Parts: sequence; structure tokens; C-alpha cells
Amino acid sequence: MRKYIIPYLLNYCANEILYIAVIIMLVINLLMLIGLRHSTSPYRDGTSDEIELGINILGIIVICFHGMLLLQAVLGPGVVDVGISWSDWRISREEEISKKARKNIAASREEMLMSDPQLKKVPLYKKIFRSAYYLCTNGKVVRYAFFLFVSIMGYVHHRIWYTILLLQVSISSPVLSTLFRALTANVVPLILTFLLMIFVIFIFTTISFYKFTDLYDPLGSRGNGFNCYSLSQCLLVHLDTLRNTGGIGDTADWPTYYSKDGYGYWFSFFRLAYYVIVMLVVSNLFFGIIVDSLSTSRSIREYILVDQEKKCFICGVERNVFDLVKPGTYDIHIGEEHNMWQYVYFIHYLFNRKKSKLTGQEHYVMRMINSRDVTFFPIGQSIVLSSASFSSMKAAEKAAKKVQEEKKQEEIRKEAERNASTSEIVDALIRRNFEPLKKQLDDNKEAVDSLRGHMNDLNKTLRAQLRLQQQQEQPLSVQKRI
Repeated sequence: MRKYIIPYLLNYCANEILYIAVIIMLVINLLMLIGLRHSTSPYRDGTSDEIELGINILGIIVICFHGMLLLQAVLGPGVVDVGISWSDWRISREEEISKKARKNIAASREEMLMSDPQLKKVPLYKKIFRSAYYLCTNGKVVRYAFFLFVSIMGYVHHRIWYTILLLQVSISSPVLSTLFRALTANVVPLILTFLLMIFVIFIFTTISFYKFTDLYDPLGSRGNGFNCYSLSQCLLVHLDTLRNTGGIGDTADWPTYYSKDGYGYWFSFFRLAYYVIVMLVVSNLFFGIIVDSLSTSRSIREYILVDQEKKCFICGVERNVFDLVKPGTYDIHIGEEHNMWQYVYFIHYLFNRKKSKLTGQEHYVMRMINSRDVTFFPIGQSIVLSSASFSSMKAAEKAAKKVQEEKKQEEIRKEAERNASTSEIVDALIRRNFEPLKKQLDDNKEAVDSLRGHMNDLNKTLRAQLRLQQQQEQPLSVQKRI
């Protein structure tokens, strides 16, 4: 860029040029506010010649500054955007040819790329028109072209155009530009909600036109100047009520409540329904989308700020991981090891160096950049973390072993507690279920013992009788022998 002095100076001083243009624009509007007077005003001299001359001179100066801003946008981000767009077009074209090459086995991908006429040489007219299209779709170019047009129209047509330049403050202020982007991001929901509001108002307009036309008489007791003689006029009346807090009750005449058909009561209900549905519900839906978009934008902005401050852009490792090694390591890491601008300068160096002079590593990185592949970045890797992890590996292993031992002891303790609780439960079950059985067994044992005693007594009695019988039979046998 420094080889071209004008684009370099414009890009280097872009912010200063913008701030000066904003200051001149504010001075122009301030002079218009203080010094402009209408021809029918009671002041004797009207607008002074000095004010007219000052506004005209400042108008020429602001045109020059907006021209420089447009030139800077074209030669700076516009040219870069055109180059990126052409690179994207070439990549998409190569992807299309690669898909065709996978289906066509007769020709290889390299042969089809070399023989493609669009990649081989783009026609001059096509290159011009496509580059102009890419340039006109750049947001910065369109924005500065619009403000240049407004400043020219303010000088040659009417000074009302100068008031539109006040919107340029939103560009120079990061807060206002963020709010503006938040609103433009939800344009479609806002338009749909506004159409819903119009449709609901049109429904009430039709009811007013057919049922309550007399209450919108401009010559009525209210004297508010509204009428509802046609449906279009009635719609304008109802749309105008959006600026009122009371709805159509502030524009229509008061109804008569003593009519026989209940006309006044019906209109009172109609006014209340209009106020609740249109003024409270639908309009707040519209404003709710705006508030929600602003809150979402703020959350996204806070997330981006936290991500920028607490995470390395190159490797994606968070700040707290580096702080575990040593406090302040993160600042050293993003300043020396993974400096974002060093990577930017390296990529710029690759694009400006001849391909024949690239080394093997540089050619590899260049090929990865052209294919939109970012795997050459050290994602999740860092020399600081690697060295720190090697030195603290033994300590980490000891800590891990200690943790494992503590876990085992805790498991043993829990197992013992579970076994103790299980034994207590089993004892309780035994006591509850086997106590009656034990008692019954004891009763049965006593019965058996008593029965055994009776049997012993009976046995003794039988033996005694048997001995007695034997004693009686012995003399008889002796007598028979004799």
C-alpha cells in the first residue's frame, strides 16, 4: 500500500477525515439553526450575507471531505472486498468443476481446471461489470457515496439535505452504529408487525365508516377538524391516532348515551376496544421488537468483548488456562507467541511474494489459505502450555494418584456403610419375621418334652407289668416240671 502514496494517506488518515467532516456538518446545521430567517419574518435584515457565505463555503468543504472518504472506501476496503469476492468466485467455480470431475472418469480434475474457459481467462467486460458489482455491494462504499450525494444536493438544491448529514454521527459513534445495526437486523419482523398494525386499524376504520361516521364531523362540538366521509379519510384519521395516547377517543365527538338504540354505549365499547387492541397490544408489540433487538445486540456485544479479552484469537485457549501456569502469562502469550498482527503480516507477505520464491512451508500455508482451510493455525496448542505441562506432569500424576486413592477410600467407606446398613436391615427382618416362629418352636418343644415324659412313664408302667407277669408265670412252669 505504501507504494501508492494517495491510497496509503487516505487509509492512514481515514478516521481524522471522518471526524473533520462530522464537525463541519455540525457547524453547518448550527449556523442554519442560529442564522437562517424566512423572508416573511418580522426581522428587518433576514438572513445575513455572512451566514449565507459561511454555509456555502462549509458546504464546498464538506463535499471535498466526503469525496475523500468515498475515494478511501473505494481504494481501501472496496478493492480488498473485490479481491476477496473474486477469490470466492474462483473457489466456488473450482468446487463445481471438482463435482463434475468426480462424475466424469474420462478426465481428471486438473485437466478440467486447466481447460475451463472461465478460469483460464475471464473476459474484460465481465471482469469490469462483476468488479463494479462487488464494489457497489460494499457497505462502506455505498454509505459514503450516499453522504457525498446528500452533501452535493445540499449545496446545489436545498439546504434541507444538510440535515440528513446529521445521520453521519451514527457512523462515527460506535454506540449509535451498534444500535443502528441492531435495528436493521430486525427489519423484516418490524415491517410485518407494522403491517399487522395497519390491518387491525383498517378493521376498526371500516367499523367507524359504516357505524360511527357522524361522530367524526369536523364541525361537531369537539371542533377537532377530522371527518370520516370516505374510507380513505377515515383510515388517515385512525392512523393519526397512533400519536395520541387516548386512541380515537381524542378525535371523535362524544356520543349520546340517552338514545334508544344504545348508540353511545356501543361507541364507548368500540373506543375502549380500539384503545386496548391497537394502542396497548399491537403498538407495544412493535416497540417490544425494537427493545428485544437492542437487548440481543447488547448481549452479543458483551459476548464478543468477553471473547476478545479472555480468549486467544489464534489458538482459542482461554485466559484462565494460562493464568494457572503463572499470572500474566496470557498477556505475554498474545503479545509475543500468538500475536494476531504477526499472522496478518505473514499472510500479507505471502500474497505479495512471488510463488516461485516461496519456501515449502510458505507454499503449504498459501495453499491452505486459498482453500479457506485454517488448520495450519495452532488451534488449542501453545508452547507455554506445553512446557508448563511437561514440568508439572509428575506433580499432576501424584495429584491424580492421590485423588484416586481418596476415591478408593471413599468407596470402601461407603461400601462399609452400605453393608452395615444392610446387616441392620437383615437383623430387623429376622427379628420381625422369626421371633413368632421361635416362640412357636419353644411352645412345641415344651409339648414334645411333656409328651416324652408321658411316654417314659407309660414305658415304665409297661415294664413293671411285664416283670410282674413274668414273676407270676415262673411258679407255674416249675410245677409243671415236677
